[in-house]
Amino acid sequence: MPSSVDRDKMAPMPELPEVETIRIGLESMIRGARIDHGEIVGFPGVIEPLAIDQLNAAIAGQQIVALQRRAKYLLFDLSNELTLIVHLRMTGQLLVTEPTPEPSRFERFKFVLHDGREVRYIDQRKFGRISLADAVALERLDRNLGVEPLGEEFTAAWLADALARKGGQIKPVLLDQRVIAGIGNIYADEALFRSGIHPQFPANRLTEGQIAELHGNLRYVLNGSIDRGGTTFSSYRNASGESGTNQLTLQVYGLGRGDTPCPRCGGPLTCLKVAGRSSHLCPVCQQLPSDGRTP
Repeated sequence: MPSSVDRDKMAPMPELPEVETIRIGLESMIRGARIDHGEIVGFPGVIEPLAIDQLNAAIAGQQIVALQRRAKYLLFDLSNELTLIVHLRMTGQLLVTEPTPEPSRFERFKFVLHDGREVRYIDQRKFGRISLADAVALERLDRNLGVEPLGEEFTAAWLADALARKGGQIKPVLLDQRVIAGIGNIYADEALFRSGIHPQFPANRLTEGQIAELHGNLRYVLNGSIDRGGTTFSSYRNASGESGTNQLTLQVYGLGRGDTPCPRCGGPLTCLKVAGRSSHLCPVCQQLPSDGRTP
């Protein structure tokens, strides 16, 4: 089995469960709070193209009336009907802390609240971004994203219809944020394994039974991870700075690079590239069509 160091090197991007866990934590801690101001901590690019004075002119004195999530984006709805959008990308964190004279390691930005607390944005690799949106920009973002896999619209019938119109491999379809919003490598691999579906299986050749099982397993792995506070390999933490525990329950993700046995059949798990992404699977339990054809 790969060591924790091996898994850390994968540095997966926070996916829906991790972002939702952060949202839940922030909701309980800062909903209703007022923003005093924002401060850049050594990396102006975190709020580009805005300048800090422009951002503060829009957010100073505004109340955080709601915290929402769309796909992998965090949305801070403000009392002036503007929305702060935070995209964590690979290593972003949002921590609510008491004020301290020294910044946290890799801190890039912070919101100072009227009560003195700070919402610190920490990002080792500097890929994440904070932006400001009005209703038009929010609608544009929403149009570019697919259905929410934990929402009412995401039914087995909807998934069957969506896959029937796709000619590619199933895993890239699951990762396409324009189709289903919020799923990434971890939960695609886990759901496909539980469903017995090879990641290269043609999306439009899945049976009704396979699609129903995949639909249920996508919801199962996403909800299970939220219940366990998300998956932490390296940088991911919740809004209180705590690690998740879902990594302790993963059945295939990150385990296909050595001699780890499949939890179902006992054969060795493997890892292969699918559409440029590492995919972890059991080649016995997840077989391709008997005619060998893949897209």
